[in-house]
Order: sequence, then structure tokens, then C-alpha cells
Amino acid sequence: MMQLLHVSDIHFKGKAAGTETDPEKMYQEHILHDVALRTGILGKVDGILVTGDIAFAGKKHEYEAASNWLDSLAAACGCSPSNVYVVPGNHDVDRSVVAKNAAVSNAIEAVWSKAGSDRENALRRQLEDPETSAAILRPIAAYNEFARAYQCQVTSPRLSWENPVRIDGETVLNIRGLHSALLCGWKPNEEQNQLYLGPVQSGTVPSYGTINLVLAHHPPEWMADRFELEDRLLAGPNIALFGHEHRPSVSQGESDCILIRAGSANPDRRENGWQPAYGWIHISMEGTEPDRKAKIRVRQFAWQRSPAGFVAKKYRNGNTESDFKDYLLPVSGTNLVESDSEQEQADLVRSRTSNNDASKITMSDSPTQRPDIRSMLFQIWRLDYADRKEILSNLGLGQDIPTENEDAWVDTCFREAIAKDLLAELGAAIAKKDRV
Repeated sequence: MMQLLHVSDIHFKGKAAGTETDPEKMYQEHILHDVALRTGILGKVDGILVTGDIAFAGKKHEYEAASNWLDSLAAACGCSPSNVYVVPGNHDVDRSVVAKNAAVSNAIEAVWSKAGSDRENALRRQLEDPETSAAILRPIAAYNEFARAYQCQVTSPRLSWENPVRIDGETVLNIRGLHSALLCGWKPNEEQNQLYLGPVQSGTVPSYGTINLVLAHHPPEWMADRFELEDRLLAGPNIALFGHEHRPSVSQGESDCILIRAGSANPDRRENGWQPAYGWIHISMEGTEPDRKAKIRVRQFAWQRSPAGFVAKKYRNGNTESDFKDYLLPVSGTNLVESDSEQEQADLVRSRTSNNDASKITMSDSPTQRPDIRSMLFQIWRLDYADRKEILSNLGLGQDIPTENEDAWVDTCFREAIAKDLLAELGAAIAKKDRV
């Protein structure tokens, strides 16, 4: 079984973010307190899923505050901070970058101004050109610097990332993060049916024994390609998590896809119906082939003013009312994931920048107790550049590779460490530096 915490729209705002003068600190602390209490009842969490709007204006200091809070949230629910998964929202776009840079605004406008297949072709052209591709991603540069510790940075041309994690010996949860804020920033505000994902992001590949869990900030109705998104991504037994709209809800469509909207952990106190909220997802497996199913139990907690605190939303399960909602997803076939080959380990750190694909890093070690590579990558990205370079150079890794693209360089160094059986030494060096 697996437990996941779902938070969204945490909106760390301005220079006061995360400090004692942050006006939202009270509610940030209430969430930490509530999560800690519920962990004592429901058990520890295996992963934290954040569906966008982590910052308020896409600034570096806002992400520093968010990173510290996410560390505290992970500690509160007994989760490793390396098992946080994030996607960007419209507030993670630094709109000043778009406003001040003609190359950036022109690259976004070139896609925004088209419709249908013309928009698809325009996006492909922009992403295939190194200069315009870099321009499109420049407004989320601060987000990407924050997200790479979690191995969730957005890279071109794919824009999405994937991370398969093991539920049990037969079943994999494939977590996939999408960049729904791709066209944000060109206009002061975006409206429904104006944003765009494109077919590369919206397609899922079926696999035996795999449950697809998709993270995106914007719900489908905000996408100009909404119907294609629903056909390609939501027309199957998947789980889709969203943010943006500050009302928590959960539903299951005719295609068995479960749609979960987190609400906002930190909505604007001036908005109508202000109510901070977050969610809790429990996944367990039932039955045997050919009738194997995943039981998805969703809990959502929302703020009440008096007495102040978070309370569980109530749902109907048949003829009874409870503080959770249960769903069943069919899972066909099995996906045995116990291989510990050198090739599989190399796949764990496959470079996003050179292969435009996601790392294959699991939440937990295999039975052979190989080093936790995801945790190691999280730790090394939290170090200063000089410390990273010292550690990798001292082990003789990446000696003949240019370091201008540091993401690619670090990933290549990890692949070399796997090939040279140096993971244990690398892990020890990172841990030693991390304690200094």
C-alpha cells in the first residue's frame, strides 16, 4: 500500500515569505500541525504531491521559503523530503521576465496566437529551436532551480517528467508531471480555454501492472486542447490531480479516471469562500489476476473558522456518510520491478537534458538495498555548486564532460558512478558534506 499527501497553491509571497512577519505563517503552521496529528492516526506518507503555484511571483526567495516549508511538511508526515513531486502553476511564472524580454514574449506569442493543429506545429517549432526553446522556459528559471532537487524540473522539448514508484512487487504507480502554465505570462491574466498542453504532454503509454497518476496545475477546462486532453490522458483508469481552483473536490468519470482537486493550502484571504485545504490519498491493491484492482481512498481536509482548525470533508459511500471517498481502478497484468541490473540502475538517472525523458527512480530501495539514488540526487542538488563539483571530481566522475549544462553533467556523473560501482562512496561523500 502507499499513502500520498496532496497540497497545492501554497503561494509563498514576497520577501516576508517564510519569515516571522509572513502574514500567512499562522495557516502554514496549522497545516503542519494537522498533518502531524493525522499521521499519528493514518500512518506515514510515502510521497508529497504539489500541484503548482508554489511561489506567488516566481521569485527565488519565494522558493527558498517553500523549500523550507516542504522540508517541515515532510518531517511532519514521516516522508523523505526527496519524495516530494512538484509541477509549476501560473504563479510560478515570473511575468516580469516575459514583460522585459522581447525574445521570451515573442516565443510565447508565436504559440498563443495559433489555434488547433497550427498551435501544435508552432509549439514544436519553438521547442526544436535551441534559442526559442530556452526563451520559453526562461520565465520559470527560478522554479526549475528549485524543482531540480526533486528531479521535477521542466526541460525541452518534452516539458513533462515521469517517475515510476513501486506500490508492491507487481504494481507500479507512474507519477507524471505536466507543465500546464506553458503559455502563462503573455497576458496579464489567463482565462478558461486559453492554455495549452499539446499532444506530447497529454499522451500516456499503457503498461501492464501500471497505474498512471498525473499532476497538473490547471484542470482540463482551462486548456484550449481540453477535449484532446480528455481523450488522450483522462479516458482510462488513471488518477489526475489538479490545483488552481481553490475548492477541494473528487470525482470519477465514466472512463474510471479519478479527478482530484486539492483546493488551496494558502488561498488569498480576500477571496470569496476563502478556505485552506489539502488532501490525503491511500492506495492499496485488492484481488488477483484477472480481477486485480487498486482501491483509492481519498480524504480532504478544509479549514473551519470556529473552532479554528482543519476538519475532514464528508462524502457519501453507498448509504453511509464518511470522511473518505473510495474508488476502484482496474489494473491489468503485472509489472515485476525487482530487477537490479546495471542497465536498470543506469536508467534511474537517465538525463533529462540529453534524453528528454524522466529519471527512473523509485521511492524506496530494492530488496538488494542499493543506495537510494533519488535521495542522493536530492541531497547533492541542495549543496553549493563548489561542493557538488568537489565531490564528483574527487571520485573521478565526469572528467571529460563539459559542465556548462550542470543538470546533464550531474546525471552523467551518477551514471558513471553506477557503472564503476561507486554509488556507496558517492553517497558517503554527499552525506559527509551535507552534515558540514
